[in-house]
Amino acid sequence: MIGTMTAVFALILSSACAEGNMPEPVRAAASDLAERLGVPEAEIAVAGFEEVTWPDTSLGVREPGQMYAQVLTPGYRVTLRIGEDRYVYHTDRHTQVVLAQAPETRPETDTAADQTALLLAMSTRAREHLAERLGIDTDDVFLASIEETTWPDAALGRPEPDQAYAQVETPGYLIMLEFEGGIEAYHADREGRIVAPDGTRIAVDPVAVAPPEHPEVVQQAIDDLAARQHRSPGEISVVEVEEVQWPDGALGLPEPGMMYTQAIVEGHRILLSVDDRTFAYHEGGGRVNYAGLVWDEDARPFLLALQEAEQTDGNNRHHLQRIDPHTQESETVAEFISSFTATPDGETVLLKTRRSRSAHSLELMDADGERTELATAFDFTDIAIRPDGHYVASWELSSVQERRPILQIRRYPWGPDDQVRVELPGVQADRRTPASLAWTDDGVAVSVVTSEGPQSFYVTTEGETKQLGEYEVLGRIPRTRALLVAHATEDGAQQLSTLIPGQPDVVRLATAPRIRAVTAPYDDRYVVAALDDGEGLVSILRVDWSASAMPMTEYRDIEQIAISVAPVGNLLALTARVDETPSTQVLQMPRLSSLITIEEQGPAQLIAY
Repeated sequence: MIGTMTAVFALILSSACAEGNMPEPVRAAASDLAERLGVPEAEIAVAGFEEVTWPDTSLGVREPGQMYAQVLTPGYRVTLRIGEDRYVYHTDRHTQVVLAQAPETRPETDTAADQTALLLAMSTRAREHLAERLGIDTDDVFLASIEETTWPDAALGRPEPDQAYAQVETPGYLIMLEFEGGIEAYHADREGRIVAPDGTRIAVDPVAVAPPEHPEVVQQAIDDLAARQHRSPGEISVVEVEEVQWPDGALGLPEPGMMYTQAIVEGHRILLSVDDRTFAYHEGGGRVNYAGLVWDEDARPFLLALQEAEQTDGNNRHHLQRIDPHTQESETVAEFISSFTATPDGETVLLKTRRSRSAHSLELMDADGERTELATAFDFTDIAIRPDGHYVASWELSSVQERRPILQIRRYPWGPDDQVRVELPGVQADRRTPASLAWTDDGVAVSVVTSEGPQSFYVTTEGETKQLGEYEVLGRIPRTRALLVAHATEDGAQQLSTLIPGQPDVVRLATAPRIRAVTAPYDDRYVVAALDDGEGLVSILRVDWSASAMPMTEYRDIEQIAISVAPVGNLLALTARVDETPSTQVLQMPRLSSLITIEEQGPAQLIAY
């Protein structure tokens, strides 16, 4: 596929272009089209644009006989609309624009259901053609795979001799068919045209295709969840497929700083189940987005907290308590541990326990209390678990002689072959101090402190490591790719921002002399931050994604503070330590009335079970 997409689609009308809210290349494309058609620029609507890195300076639109510099060229793919006609432009990051498709009338098969039905019809027609060519029964030809792709031109990757084809990228599919003795590839576009391996051109009438009873997008969701959970697709159960109308192109999963189509998008909400957990996918316009864990609406939030215990074994000074903030009833779920972290649904808890004078263990505890030991080391200086419980990251000191922790990532099923030692590019192990870890659904964000200041990295589950910049990672915004980060301003203060790995810009939320803690709820567009004024006052603020702040409460002269929000129940837990004595207060939001206050309580985490 030509180009690498690094941003989601957006829909902004031409008035937004005039207001200067669009990248300059998008405005340049709109101006070029208006001049070509001889119409006012106000009649040009921007139907969408995405960041793309073109393989050379042709911007993906090569002309015969022309030479192009073979350098990666960042730019945009821009879709403009006048009435029902659509035009596609390719641009660089400045003012070079090239008309790639003109016009592209919106096809009748543009809805997800119709496109899926057309795809199934094309695969059926391809099976029939192959069976006829080989002289075998259609039932002996099997659909091996269907892969979305972009053909380099209108020939769909199989040009005929002496034929001219439009030199424009053509979205389509690679259909792989299997039969006894071999496999064949059929090339197709999104409008019903198919090219067989022998060059035969086949057409399927999109108008004659009936919508399928079960959209193919469900299988895409199943395959994605199977890969995330390291299971076979056959182990994934479909709980529900619901037709929905998403209010915009975010498909119910908005991210800070991103722009989306401001129009209703027809799609589906897909619920899948594996290992007694339910996961959601949001689909619309052919896109299938992972939406993470789903909780029972009737679930009651509870508090997981460390409570001081009589010291009997080194630094195993705590019992892990489960507390109902409404009834204040509590029970001990793990005795004599050092620290913990948990998945948002509370079904999996990662425990750190001292085993001897020279060793700690890292264990997973499931909802039934069963423990699985993952690793032993001299110490684990920080630990983190992915929201679905299938990946663990930790800073580890392998022995008492080791002075610098190393970063280890382990994945289910927790065998010795499923662990990776991560090297951070450009940072020598003996010149950095490890800091925070924060999992998203697809990778772990890592902070280290060097002599030049903090540095942050993002490590995907596939092992790819990206340098994020001079930030300290503070957490994440659930159901998004966005991280919560802090970085120093010119006057020495700290700026709280959101950052999406791979995106060049951050979204500023707040600035303070010191950011003490921050967290985000699961289904709303704000964060809760503890900001220190540098003179002993710590303010707890609710800050929305537009940087508007609402005071909630405040503390004075505290040593430590931790904040957590329950995924259900609309509850907030604040733990502050004053004079070495911690106190946890659980508040009902948005009324901010106190449900429970627990003295002598260690770091707390609110989760829903």
